[in-house]
Amino acid sequence: MTDRSYDDILNNGSYCVIPWVHLHLAPSGMARPCCYSTDKFENLNDFDSVTELLNSSKFKNIRQQFLKGEKPLGCKVCYDSEVSNREKNSLRLRMNNMFTSDQVKETVLNTPESGIVNDLDILYFDVRFGNICNLKCRMCGHDYSSTWYDEQKIWAEEQGKSFDNPKFIHIDVYEKIEQYLSSVEEIYFAGGEPLLYPEHLKILDKLIEKGNTNVRIRYNTNLTSLNYKGRHIPDIWNKFSNIFISASIDGKDSTVEFIRTNMNWDVFKNNFEYVKKYCPHVKIAPGPTIGILNAEPFVDFIRYILDNNWISDWAILPNFIFQPKNLSLQIAPNWYVDYLISLYENLQQEIEAKLEVNQSFKNSKDLLEYIITFLKTNKDVYTSDEKVELLDSLKSMLWVYNRTANLDWVNQLPHMYRFFENHSQG
Repeated sequence: MTDRSYDDILNNGSYCVIPWVHLHLAPSGMARPCCYSTDKFENLNDFDSVTELLNSSKFKNIRQQFLKGEKPLGCKVCYDSEVSNREKNSLRLRMNNMFTSDQVKETVLNTPESGIVNDLDILYFDVRFGNICNLKCRMCGHDYSSTWYDEQKIWAEEQGKSFDNPKFIHIDVYEKIEQYLSSVEEIYFAGGEPLLYPEHLKILDKLIEKGNTNVRIRYNTNLTSLNYKGRHIPDIWNKFSNIFISASIDGKDSTVEFIRTNMNWDVFKNNFEYVKKYCPHVKIAPGPTIGILNAEPFVDFIRYILDNNWISDWAILPNFIFQPKNLSLQIAPNWYVDYLISLYENLQQEIEAKLEVNQSFKNSKDLLEYIITFLKTNKDVYTSDEKVELLDSLKSMLWVYNRTANLDWVNQLPHMYRFFENHSQG
């Protein structure tokens, strides 16, 4: 317990409410404070209950750190975002603003020095039940996509390594979380591909049974299939009042079909339009991930989503690739970064002109500013020599993709072919 006020704790520069209200599990069952954390804590499979897991030593310790104003090393992503003028990308700030009830404040204030909390009420779930996925996105891997299995096994065998992992990873933890479904305030479904999990519809059905249909439900889905075992998922979405879909899409046509291998752009496009019309209350918007492979054609993709009214009433903030390093935009040489900035600044001017007749474009201004800021502030993460080495690695890997994934980078990513032509000329 503490004699400080909640506002004192809230404003101590490090505090995050997450370990008091949240459960995040990877497909293996491994828990972390949240999906942004770089720390791995314990595995729920080793505990009899969620409460027991969240009162294990590492969770108690991180609560102690937050109460003392200490910044855990694993929370660097949020703290770095906040000092880089990217506060909107800080999950810490978002969660602190979201979970502000008197009950939450009381639970935090009554936390003893040991960090133990016996009456945890999980208000926010982010449980990845497995790695089932029908795509194999280039920035992903087998841990989060079963479809990566064969290709990753080829890579391992070619390097003389064994790859004995099971193709499908699944955690059977539904029984341990069901008790919280009547009071949970937010659920985040991500992948694998969440619409292919058997637990996904099981949870929705239980929420309906318990009358908790006002719960905020957020998705990160590739939106390639809207049916599961004979059930039409949009029919079920229409029984809930707060659904937000961030549809994983990073470009169009051959660009996205390369990056999100096995995706069919026309199928995605049709499903996106269908959800907009069939579930008009559902808030749906593109949820892009940006790296060096798509930063250039993403400019035209923004034009596409504006022209087709895919901009939602909340800001679209992309994820940026940091790993694998050779797919990150941070490895772009400075001349290419300057070129990209000019493309996005030109698009800014176009949008300013369009705003005079269509105010729905206003959210795209934040998107563009966000990308430009990232480009300007990440030019020097790697040295010139490191960039050369990573770009050589990328080019080699693109040829490997052609062989192991039946891709054709020269024709599917013509902008990258031009990039490497210019890069080779110094």
